[in-house]
Amino acid sequence: MPTILKQFHEEDEHMLHALARAIFLDGECYALAIALHRNIGWPIVGLIRVDVIRHAGLERPDGALHDVRGPVSREEFGLPFSISGPYDIRRIAEADLYAARGIIQTEAIDLALRMAQALWPNLPWRDEGGCVLSPHP
Repeated sequence: MPTILKQFHEEDEHMLHALARAIFLDGECYALAIALHRNIGWPIVGLIRVDVIRHAGLERPDGALHDVRGPVSREEFGLPFSISGPYDIRRIAEADLYAARGIIQTEAIDLALRMAQALWPNLPWRDEGGCVLSPHP
């Protein structure tokens, strides 16, 4: 069943962004990275700190990174975690996230996908057959 997105009121959009940041910036970033990777196809990247994936996001085609904050520069990627640059940012696989955490709840990935589609309807989302959909108007 297709999801129909309606235009948010500005304060509703602000509240959705705040809620998404509370969930997916420092906690469920792995789930968001997996959801975006599976449904957009951009490579997953990890902010590595002492051989631990401290934060996960995606690498956009323009070279910027993308996490729950939206597009962020490489210089901005680690700021919320009190890690000073230069950052060790590497491409990683979905399997690396599972290996690091053990269990990543399917429900968290599903929630991440729904929130991401609401926050960024113009990203190149794939349909269920794997084809890239045209950005929403």
